Amino acid sequence: MNAIRTIALAVSAVLASVSISMIAISGSITAEVWALLLLVPITAGFALTNGSSNNAGQVEIAEDWVEEPHEQNDGSVGDPTDAGFDIPIL
Repeated sequence: MNAIRTIALAVSAVLASVSISMIAISGSITAEVWALLLLVPITAGFALTNGSSNNAGQVEIAEDWVEEPHEQNDGSVGDPTDAGFDIPIL
């Protein structure tokens, strides 16, 4: 996996170098230069991502949310301070 990251980093460096040299040769930023510059983040993303597949078999255990028994469902809105909201001062 490390070889893929090295290759992607090298491709990013080559694309950036070619685009800079094209700017220096032509003296302006052309559509080809923009296309090469827009490809650099894609290859840099491959170089920087953590593509380890070692965690593929591991599953995280999530706990269920426990409902609090003191909640009331009588149709009223209730007190906003009980729900954790601040009361705005006008």
